[in-house]
Amino acid sequence: MEAEPGPGGDGGVSPPAIESTGAKNLGLEAEKLTDHFKDGTQGMRMNYYPPCPQADKVLGISAHSDANGLTLLLQVNQVQELQLNQECS
Repeated sequence: MEAEPGPGGDGGVSPPAIESTGAKNLGLEAEKLTDHFKDGTQGMRMNYYPPCPQADKVLGISAHSDANGLTLLLQVNQVQELQLNQECS
């Protein structure tokens, strides 16, 4: 299912379009996610950790929970060190 283009005609996708498409893909009414986020602030954070040949000097993030509505994880170069815990409390 494709998201609808955002309002500026620039080919970008608006946050409400992403939320609506996500809800539909989860089998929810389209408004379920857009209503939840309509009064919030939109933001984006990107973390990149280049390969490090010295294991004792590797950079990373300590265990944490993402406090946002959407998290994308990209695994590149067959790196096996990414850990994801999907448990809900």
